[in-house]
Amino acid sequence: MAHLSASTSTPLPTHCARIISDNGQNLRIGFGGTPPAPPANPPVLTTNVDDFLDYPPATPTNAVGPTALGIAGSAYTNVDLDPSTSVTLHALDSNMDQVAIQSPANDGTLAATGKLTVDTNAQVGFDNYSTIRNNVTVNNQALASLTTTDKGNALYSVNLPTGKATFRGNFSNQYQVIGIAIPLNQL
Repeated sequence: MAHLSASTSTPLPTHCARIISDNGQNLRIGFGGTPPAPPANPPVLTTNVDDFLDYPPATPTNAVGPTALGIAGSAYTNVDLDPSTSVTLHALDSNMDQVAIQSPANDGTLAATGKLTVDTNAQVGFDNYSTIRNNVTVNNQALASLTTTDKGNALYSVNLPTGKATFRGNFSNQYQVIGIAIPLNQL
Protein backbone atom coordinates (compact mmCIF):
# COMPACT_ATOMS: atom_id res chain seq x y z
CA MET A 1 0.00 0.00 0.00
CA ALA A 2 1.25 3.47 -0.87
CA HIS A 3 2.28 5.96 1.78
CA LEU A 4 1.79 9.13 -0.26
CA SER A 5 0.28 9.36 -3.70
CA ALA A 6 -0.45 12.01 -6.30
CA SER A 7 -2.61 12.16 -9.38
CA THR A 8 -2.82 14.06 -12.62
CA SER A 9 -4.99 13.69 -15.69
CA THR A 10 -4.64 13.99 -19.42
CA PRO A 11 -7.03 16.04 -21.54
CA LEU A 12 -9.44 14.61 -24.05
CA PRO A 13 -9.11 12.56 -26.18
CA THR A 14 -7.07 10.16 -24.02
CA HIS A 15 -9.56 10.11 -21.15
CA CYS A 16 -7.29 8.94 -18.36
CA ALA A 17 -5.89 9.86 -14.98
CA ARG A 18 -2.52 8.76 -13.62
CA ILE A 19 -1.93 7.93 -9.97
CA ILE A 20 1.63 7.54 -8.76
CA SER A 21 3.04 6.99 -5.29
CA ASP A 22 6.23 7.37 -3.32
CA ASN A 23 6.63 3.58 -3.27
CA GLY A 24 6.91 3.43 -7.08
CA GLN A 25 3.29 2.58 -7.87
CA ASN A 26 2.13 3.71 -11.35
CA LEU A 27 -1.59 3.40 -12.11
CA ARG A 28 -3.64 4.56 -15.10
CA ILE A 29 -7.38 5.04 -14.71
CA GLY A 30 -9.26 5.00 -18.02
CA PHE A 31 -12.62 6.76 -18.20
CA GLY A 32 -13.94 4.81 -21.19
CA GLY A 33 -14.84 6.11 -24.61
CA THR A 34 -12.79 5.68 -27.73
CA PRO A 35 -11.01 8.86 -28.89
CA PRO A 36 -12.25 11.22 -30.11
CA ALA A 37 -15.61 10.22 -28.57
CA PRO A 38 -16.20 11.56 -25.06
CA PRO A 39 -16.31 9.19 -22.10
CA ALA A 40 -19.53 7.39 -21.33
CA ASN A 41 -21.92 9.02 -18.88
CA PRO A 42 -21.50 7.65 -16.29
CA PRO A 43 -17.93 6.80 -17.23
CA VAL A 44 -16.76 3.21 -17.39
CA LEU A 45 -13.65 3.14 -15.21
CA THR A 46 -10.78 0.75 -15.81
CA THR A 47 -7.64 0.56 -13.70
CA ASN A 48 -4.36 -0.44 -15.32
CA VAL A 49 -1.38 -1.33 -13.15
CA ASP A 50 1.52 -0.03 -15.21
CA ASP A 51 5.22 -0.75 -14.67
CA PHE A 52 6.70 0.59 -11.45
CA LEU A 53 8.47 3.95 -11.58
CA ASP A 54 12.23 3.57 -12.04
CA TYR A 55 15.37 5.33 -13.16
CA PRO A 56 17.09 3.24 -15.82
CA PRO A 57 20.42 1.63 -15.00
CA ALA A 58 23.50 2.49 -17.07
CA THR A 59 23.54 -1.10 -18.45
CA PRO A 60 22.10 -3.31 -19.83
CA THR A 61 19.99 -1.55 -22.45
CA ASN A 62 16.23 -1.55 -21.72
CA ALA A 63 16.69 -3.14 -18.31
CA VAL A 64 14.44 -2.16 -15.44
CA GLY A 65 16.19 0.01 -12.89
CA PRO A 66 15.63 0.13 -9.16
CA THR A 67 12.16 1.28 -8.14
CA ALA A 68 12.04 5.06 -7.71
CA LEU A 69 10.98 5.71 -4.15
CA GLY A 70 9.99 9.29 -3.42
CA ILE A 71 8.01 10.34 -6.48
CA ALA A 72 5.57 12.59 -4.65
CA GLY A 73 3.96 14.58 -7.45
CA SER A 74 3.24 14.44 -11.16
CA ALA A 75 1.92 16.87 -13.76
CA TYR A 76 1.30 16.88 -17.51
CA THR A 77 2.40 19.74 -19.77
CA ASN A 78 0.63 20.90 -22.94
CA VAL A 79 -2.85 20.10 -21.65
CA ASP A 80 -4.90 21.19 -24.65
CA LEU A 81 -7.25 19.61 -27.17
CA ASP A 82 -5.06 20.00 -30.26
CA PRO A 83 -4.29 16.49 -31.58
CA SER A 84 -0.91 17.68 -32.88
CA THR A 85 0.26 18.66 -29.38
CA SER A 86 2.00 15.97 -27.38
CA VAL A 87 1.81 15.90 -23.59
CA THR A 88 4.79 15.30 -21.34
CA LEU A 89 4.45 13.79 -17.87
CA HIS A 90 6.78 15.33 -15.29
CA ALA A 91 7.42 13.80 -11.87
CA LEU A 92 8.75 15.46 -8.72
CA ASP A 93 11.11 13.24 -6.73
CA SER A 94 11.25 14.32 -3.08
CA ASN A 95 14.00 11.81 -2.18
CA MET A 96 16.39 13.09 -4.84
CA ASP A 97 15.03 16.70 -4.84
CA GLN A 98 14.67 16.72 -8.61
CA VAL A 99 12.26 16.85 -11.52
CA ALA A 100 12.10 13.97 -13.99
CA ILE A 101 10.23 13.16 -17.19
CA GLN A 102 8.21 9.93 -17.04
CA SER A 103 8.38 8.50 -20.55
CA PRO A 104 6.83 6.38 -21.71
CA ALA A 105 4.31 7.05 -18.96
CA ASN A 106 2.95 3.48 -18.91
CA ASP A 107 6.48 2.06 -18.66
CA GLY A 108 7.31 4.23 -15.62
CA THR A 109 10.80 5.09 -16.89
CA LEU A 110 12.13 8.33 -15.38
CA ALA A 111 14.79 10.67 -16.78
CA ALA A 112 15.98 13.48 -14.52
CA THR A 113 15.83 17.01 -15.95
CA GLY A 114 17.45 18.85 -13.04
CA LYS A 115 17.67 19.50 -9.31
CA LEU A 116 15.11 21.58 -7.41
CA THR A 117 17.93 23.42 -5.58
CA VAL A 118 15.88 23.07 -2.37
CA ASP A 119 15.66 20.14 0.03
CA THR A 120 12.00 19.13 0.36
CA ASN A 121 10.34 16.40 2.32
CA ALA A 122 7.65 14.08 0.90
CA GLN A 123 4.84 16.58 1.63
CA VAL A 124 4.61 17.74 -1.99
CA GLY A 125 1.93 19.12 -4.29
CA PHE A 126 2.77 19.53 -7.98
CA ASP A 127 0.79 20.77 -10.98
CA ASN A 128 1.26 22.50 -14.32
CA TYR A 129 -0.82 25.27 -15.85
CA SER A 130 -0.97 25.33 -19.64
CA THR A 131 -1.83 28.71 -21.16
CA ILE A 132 -3.97 27.95 -24.20
CA ARG A 133 -4.63 30.23 -27.17
CA ASN A 134 -6.75 29.05 -30.11
CA ASN A 135 -6.87 25.55 -28.54
CA VAL A 136 -3.06 25.21 -28.50
CA THR A 137 -0.71 25.43 -25.51
CA VAL A 138 1.51 28.52 -25.77
CA ASN A 139 3.11 28.36 -22.30
CA ASN A 140 3.49 25.99 -19.35
CA GLN A 141 3.95 27.09 -15.72
CA ALA A 142 4.70 24.42 -13.13
CA LEU A 143 4.00 25.09 -9.46
CA ALA A 144 4.78 23.01 -6.39
CA SER A 145 3.97 23.13 -2.71
CA LEU A 146 7.18 22.05 -0.99
CA THR A 147 8.12 21.77 2.68
CA THR A 148 11.69 22.75 3.50
CA THR A 149 13.50 23.37 6.77
CA ASP A 150 14.25 27.02 5.96
CA LYS A 151 10.93 28.14 4.36
CA GLY A 152 8.44 25.67 5.86
CA ASN A 153 5.40 24.89 3.71
CA ALA A 154 5.60 27.19 0.69
CA LEU A 155 4.65 27.67 -2.95
CA TYR A 156 7.39 27.46 -5.59
CA SER A 157 7.45 27.89 -9.34
CA VAL A 158 9.40 25.07 -11.02
CA ASN A 159 11.44 25.40 -14.19
CA LEU A 160 10.73 22.03 -15.80
CA PRO A 161 13.80 21.85 -18.11
CA THR A 162 16.27 22.70 -15.30
CA GLY A 163 14.30 21.53 -12.25
CA LYS A 164 15.06 24.77 -10.36
CA ALA A 165 12.42 25.71 -7.80
CA THR A 166 11.89 29.43 -7.09
CA PHE A 167 10.22 30.54 -3.85
CA ARG A 168 6.88 32.34 -4.42
CA GLY A 169 5.51 32.62 -0.87
CA ASN A 170 4.57 30.77 2.29
CA PHE A 171 1.29 29.09 3.12
CA SER A 172 -0.32 29.87 6.46
CA ASN A 173 1.26 27.93 9.34
CA GLN A 174 -2.17 26.56 10.27
CA TYR A 175 -2.32 24.55 7.02
CA GLN A 176 -0.10 21.77 5.70
CA VAL A 177 -0.55 21.88 1.92
CA ILE A 178 0.26 18.50 0.37
CA GLY A 179 -1.57 18.77 -2.93
CA ILE A 180 -2.35 21.47 -5.46
CA ALA A 181 -4.51 21.57 -8.57
CA ILE A 182 -4.54 24.57 -10.87
CA PRO A 183 -7.89 25.21 -12.59
CA LEU A 184 -7.96 25.62 -16.34
CA ASN A 185 -8.95 28.86 -18.13
CA GLN A 186 -7.49 31.33 -15.66
CA LEU A 187 -6.30 33.89 -18.19
